[in-house]
Amino acid sequence: MLLFSGLPSSARAGDLADVHALVYSTTAAEVFWRRTHPTDRVEILRNGAIVGLYDASSYSFQNLDATQGHRIQLRALDAHGRVSAPVTLTFGTAGFELPVRQILPDISEVAEPESAPSQRPQDTELSTTTQVSLDDDTAAATSTSLAIACSANSTASLQHCTSLARSGKLPRGDDGRANISIASDIKCGGNCCPGGAPLLNLDNASDIRINGNGHRILRRTNQRSCSLLTLHNASNVTLTDVTLDDDETVDSCTVADRCPRMLWMREARNIEFKQVTVRYSKGYAIYVQGTTGFSFLDSTLEYSGVLGLYIGHEEDASSLVRVERSVFRDNSTNALALLGVDGTEQTTVIADNIFERNHAVGQWPVAPRYGTGLTGGGQVYLARAEGVRFVNNRVVDGFCANCYWHGVLGTGVTGVEMGIPGRATVKDIEITGNTVENNDAYAVAANVSSAIDSSIRVHGNQLRGNGAPWRLNGATLGPNTVWD
Repeated sequence: MLLFSGLPSSARAGDLADVHALVYSTTAAEVFWRRTHPTDRVEILRNGAIVGLYDASSYSFQNLDATQGHRIQLRALDAHGRVSAPVTLTFGTAGFELPVRQILPDISEVAEPESAPSQRPQDTELSTTTQVSLDDDTAAATSTSLAIACSANSTASLQHCTSLARSGKLPRGDDGRANISIASDIKCGGNCCPGGAPLLNLDNASDIRINGNGHRILRRTNQRSCSLLTLHNASNVTLTDVTLDDDETVDSCTVADRCPRMLWMREARNIEFKQVTVRYSKGYAIYVQGTTGFSFLDSTLEYSGVLGLYIGHEEDASSLVRVERSVFRDNSTNALALLGVDGTEQTTVIADNIFERNHAVGQWPVAPRYGTGLTGGGQVYLARAEGVRFVNNRVVDGFCANCYWHGVLGTGVTGVEMGIPGRATVKDIEITGNTVENNDAYAVAANVSSAIDSSIRVHGNQLRGNGAPWRLNGATLGPNTVWD
């Protein structure tokens, strides 16, 4: 998807503002505008022919001819028949798949694409140029900066886009962000750790939006050697509508393998994952450290090799965490582990999620007093956390295939586990409105000798068919509904 913008030459009553066009394919584009007088209608001409008069803020063009240029002229008309200054966009669609177009401040000229990294055998050839210009029929062109999307359809073009984003060379849209648009499924089968670095490096980047458009990034090699994506010291980065896949045919790691985090953010600010699926990580899937403002919304995390979403550490805690309306399933150990979350007034929210069949494969050995074997644990682990609302979640079917057998408590998999043994590490936690069902140890439990006080409130939950309802000495309990 390419974005082009234009501005009217004068600013008078009834003029149009924020005029731009999105090119969706070689045959489709949409023109957008903002009316300074909302009651005005907008007249549209294409290549000199009248398209129509519309009470709207955009118009979609279909069945365009990629071999032709398209000259779109807009002007506003009020109820008295007075007209605004016209605004004209001129663009073509033949080069839709190009990785990036950067337009110089002079709106009458078009810049050449930045040089891309050297091609790898698995990557497709990058597209090259598209002629784009803007003109104004009423006055000389004025200088402006035009924002566009960096479109990626291969590993090389995606790395090129992220490199430009890191360096601040991508133009900004109306929302102040640079946009990267993934135009097709992308597979990395060659060197997925360029120079030993992550496949995608957004360290120190800011104000970036990556739209996957429903596509998948599949990493076929090097999953044990580098991260797929890093966001160290990044800020205001949003990732939407994409699947990040580390390939189910490649064996998972164990804790002892010390495999790299698949997605890793550290000392970051305002990072949002929305409608993102993360699958088949080899070690930790998502690792959040020292970050203020992290959101995982309407997303899916599944089949993680060691652990799903990890938010820590004690000495480098995160805050303002939101995990909402997401699905966590079949992750090797904890689906969600809060090992370092602080805040006041319950500013971390874990709500309306489904946690299903997590902690399915043990990774850590049991305490020596139990002998040998691997330990169970919580599908959700609130280990070191303050100011958390855990509400309206479903936590179901917890069982470990290889964990130490605890008799009546089965393999020791609990729905919600809290605290670090022998320490006071949780405070001000609200657990309410949840369904916790069919976990073979406890529904909700604090670790042995963890210090739990009355600021831990557990009430209004449906606890069904678990090995036991709770182990929470010192917490504020009830009422909860418990069924065997």
